[in-house]
Amino acid sequence: MDHETDNVLARRMADLAISQATMAKLIGKSAAIVSQWVTGNKRISAESAYAIERATEGRITRMELRPDIFGPLQ
Repeated sequence: MDHETDNVLARRMADLAISQATMAKLIGKSAAIVSQWVTGNKRISAESAYAIERATEGRITRMELRPDIFGPLQ
């Protein structure tokens, strides 16, 4: 499990003052799954990373969340 990229979500949500419950509502997922991503117990899927990027209007990017799939930020 790659805790570093999962912790990116926690850090960026904190930067933007987005709670786990709010993120869950924004992307149509359960708060439990968002919690699993934040704690690193479950990896963010490519589809969910893209949903997060859309929901945050690019303030959290899919590249930040899954550089192994979408490539690292340059």
